Amino acid sequence: MKISVMRHKFSTVVLLAITMAFGTVNASAVPIDGAIGFGGLFNPTGGAGVDLSDATGLTFGFSFVSAASGDLAAAVGENVFFSDFDFDPASTPVTPLWDIPTLGYSFDLLDVNVTGQTAAALNLEGTGIMMAAGFDDTPGEWVFSGDSVGGVFFTFSSISTTTPVAEPGTALLLGLGLLGMGIVRRRRNG
Repeated sequence: MKISVMRHKFSTVVLLAITMAFGTVNASAVPIDGAIGFGGLFNPTGGAGVDLSDATGLTFGFSFVSAASGDLAAAVGENVFFSDFDFDPASTPVTPLWDIPTLGYSFDLLDVNVTGQTAAALNLEGTGIMMAAGFDDTPGEWVFSGDSVGGVFFTFSSISTTTPVAEPGTALLLGLGLLGMGIVRRRRNG
């Protein structure tokens, strides 16, 4: 009788573990994996507007996707729309910072920092959330590098990358492996 109760409890625990493991897989996130790069024109705002040394914000002109990888690879050559914003002081969040409406890709900028600023160059970086149709919102990083070309117009390049997220399948495999080891040990001892 005692062995029967123990087997029933053990069977219940195994069934519960399997249910939780497969429930995790079914509810697993599908994060975006990849990077996307941009090029285009911008103008500095705040300050004299002649160079970048006293700029406090950006307005964007024509912009396009210059490179992309992973889940974002289909975006190469697409037009992208950037939102104008201030970085000193930061006017975050900027929702969206950039948007590719034809593909449903966008990036919300949550914070921004100036990493370099001279008369001829401006460098910014920040973090945010990347969104793409068919994927879960994914944490990411954004880097901006702007240059003054002869004081006449300003060009920029930018890249957004996703931050790796642990895959739920890994936890499933670990859990099943431990469960299997427990069963083998129990059979050897019992």
